Amino acid sequence: MNSQRKFKASWICSPMQLQGAAVTFKKQISVSAPITSATLFVSAIGLYDAHINGKKVGERVLAPGFTSYKNRVLYQSYDVTDMLCKK
Repeated sequence: MNSQRKFKASWICSPMQLQGAAVTFKKQISVSAPITSATLFVSAIGLYDAHINGKKVGERVLAPGFTSYKNRVLYQSYDVTDMLCKK
């Protein structure tokens, strides 16, 4: 089984050169159809801390972990269905 995924996406980057300062990216979305499942794929060249509606996604700290960014960038996937669906 080939576990390598092929993603078509662009990096989200700060519009300013911040010389290593921490950057926060926020996006508000609305969904018109009922959600049956939702997966968050997230990565960073550096570290990230993902939240949805003010709640931390997953239990990892200092994700994604060390790697040589010239060779590969690690990502994690999280099932966030329960965080998005009203019960």
